[in-house]
Amino acid sequence: MRIAFHDTNANADRFFAGPVSTTSFGRAQYQWHPDARGGHADPDGPAAHSTVNANADTRFDLPQASVSVIRGRLGREEAKK
Repeated sequence: MRIAFHDTNANADRFFAGPVSTTSFGRAQYQWHPDARGGHADPDGPAAHSTVNANADTRFDLPQASVSVIRGRLGREEAKK
């Protein structure tokens, strides 16, 4: 996915710029155990971490069925076309 932060007052989008860290806890980090009450997740490993050097065109691939935290700084505003 591509991530944009839209400022409606300025009608401009801002994007991550520079180092961006991603921490995800998804299917590769846990196993689902169905049971009579609907099931539960059993953690199997630590969260996955990665870092990319981002810009307005960077696309992020997030694991299916995950909780992900993406942290970084925003670059300058770009006018909406």
